[in-house]
Amino acid sequence: MYAQALVLFNVLGIPLSSATTLQHNFTTLFPTSSLTSLALIHGLQILVLFASPLPIGYLYNMLSDQKQMQYRQSWTLNWKVVFATAAVVATTSSFLSYKAQKIYIAILLLQGVGLGGALGTCFTLSTLVLATHYRNDVPLVSVQSGFAGFAGAVVYTVVARFSFRGHDGSELAWVYSGGVMGVTLLAAFFLLVRSESEEEKFWTEGCKLHLCMPRGFLRDVRGGGMWFILGYMLTFVGVLVYPVYSVMLLTGAPGIFFPDTAAYGVLALLSVAAISGSVAANLRSLKNVGAVNTFVTASLLAGAVGLAPMVYPRLYVVVPLAVVYGVALGAILSLHMIVAASFLSKKVEGRWEGDMPARVVVVMALAGLSAFGGIVGAAALIEGSEKGGQIVMKLAGACMIGGGVLAGCARLWRWKGVFYAV
Repeated sequence: MYAQALVLFNVLGIPLSSATTLQHNFTTLFPTSSLTSLALIHGLQILVLFASPLPIGYLYNMLSDQKQMQYRQSWTLNWKVVFATAAVVATTSSFLSYKAQKIYIAILLLQGVGLGGALGTCFTLSTLVLATHYRNDVPLVSVQSGFAGFAGAVVYTVVARFSFRGHDGSELAWVYSGGVMGVTLLAAFFLLVRSESEEEKFWTEGCKLHLCMPRGFLRDVRGGGMWFILGYMLTFVGVLVYPVYSVMLLTGAPGIFFPDTAAYGVLALLSVAAISGSVAANLRSLKNVGAVNTFVTASLLAGAVGLAPMVYPRLYVVVPLAVVYGVALGAILSLHMIVAASFLSKKVEGRWEGDMPARVVVVMALAGLSAFGGIVGAAALIEGSEKGGQIVMKLAGACMIGGGVLAGCARLWRWKGVFYAV
């Protein structure tokens, strides 16, 4: 569990804070680039991170299959090597970014593709390894250590704000982030221990993972499942817009905050999200309230905050709104995998269906695509309209409310028991 916490420290921390790093002084980093160009870096990072679990999960399943032992012995490759390689790629991408910080295509590849894919690999492997200690219950494992993820976002945001105060702040931000990332991922590598099925065969029998493409997926999601997928995607279109663009929106009219002051709102949001994610993922909350009910409520709450006039020249308005948004953000990002599993699969005698992980990661890839569209589209609107910031927040809020409504309708479509799948 500690290894998973250290991995999530980076997996959530880097995407939620990298926008602050890039946007703090983007005119200096890329004087000829537009905001949309920078949003493409961040959006691509999210997309690759969310799309990584399907191929990496399939690779892990192949390397872990006892029937493939003969082939595995002839390979030098195993899941530990894959994790170590991903950790090195992630750390190296951060260190190399300051060397190539004025070369747009290099930053796009390093921060977007390289870092996003490496973090997605580490997240997938750590989740699957930890799941071997929980009867391969991947959805249950996915709700753990959310506090560490948002704590990582706070740490990386503070590092970015501190670094940019210096003369070579843009360089220091990459270096400090790479150092923190390297130390935490190295510790996670040594803490990761897989429970071999032959050691605990009496309870792992029948709990093997099947990470091939699921069969009959489109047939099974008809009706309520399709409404859920559409709502899930709509929620992810808008949910990351405020964390990504809040500093930029608050430093412009009518807010006109200094960047250091505007960062208080982001730090308040992330700090509250850490607590909210822990409460929402608590077993008592999952059993008594239900993951889907919490997810729907959080989507509606986040959308309501997005529709509120958020950009005010008063800190006592900005921070409370950020706190409320943090409550919703923590619940959404902590529960999205177990919510997807609840809609797309079911438990039979306490065990999930065999292809459940594959179904979940397919929908996660769609969520990553939605987040990519929301982040890049928001940047284009901000640049293309004088009131683009206000329009962006209204649209993001509407998307999240629409997503919550659709998921709620799908919730009513399905039977009650499936939403308390712990």
